[in-house]
Amino acid sequence: MTATNGAVLEIRGLGVTFGRRRVLDGIQLELPERGITAILGPSGSGKSTLLRALNRLLDLTPDARIEGSVRFRGVEVYSRETDPDRLRQRIGMVFQRPVVFPASIRANVLFGLKHMGLLQGRDSDAVVRDALTQAGLLAEVRDRLDEPAARLSVGQQQRLALARTLALEPELLLADEPTSALDPESAEAVEGTLRSIAETRSILLVTHSREQAGRLAARVLRLRDGRFEADGRARSTG
Repeated sequence: MTATNGAVLEIRGLGVTFGRRRVLDGIQLELPERGITAILGPSGSGKSTLLRALNRLLDLTPDARIEGSVRFRGVEVYSRETDPDRLRQRIGMVFQRPVVFPASIRANVLFGLKHMGLLQGRDSDAVVRDALTQAGLLAEVRDRLDEPAARLSVGQQQRLALARTLALEPELLLADEPTSALDPESAEAVEGTLRSIAETRSILLVTHSREQAGRLAARVLRLRDGRFEADGRARSTG
């Protein structure tokens, strides 16, 4: 089942409460099949909470209460019939700081596929090469795939985390300030990867940088105190 209006994701009246603290209230949003939508807002405005609500990472927070509707390709995300692990495969996420495991570069790329039991019958070398290529990292590590991922720079580790997510072939990518911990050169590399990904799928990007939103996003929304203030279109830089 797919959404009738062409949106990959539809949010209606989303609210999130932690205990007695209301973090999100009445969120309405539709994401298109392709392109980047950026969310700006001060710290504590609910940006990261919104991303985590979309692929049910808030299930892991005991006092979180979710209201409203989130529909992914026409199917209710919070339905009892929705498998959270399968959902997180289709709605991937990259975090502010790179998450790498104490294993080789190759093993890091394949981690999610192995966890989901999706690697059987596939050419693992081809999967690794393709994911690292999409993340813009293959040229830098092609002769080091069996070395520990911890030896990579922070910027390379972030692109490795991105490659691990892309290996699962997500249809929607959530990016939570993915360049905020990176040097300018590494941030530029990650931005280039996001642009490339956005040609074939949708990205919801949380950022503190108006400049980054302007460079990358077709649509920019501002979140304050758990509500969207306004939305518009970023000016084209081309």
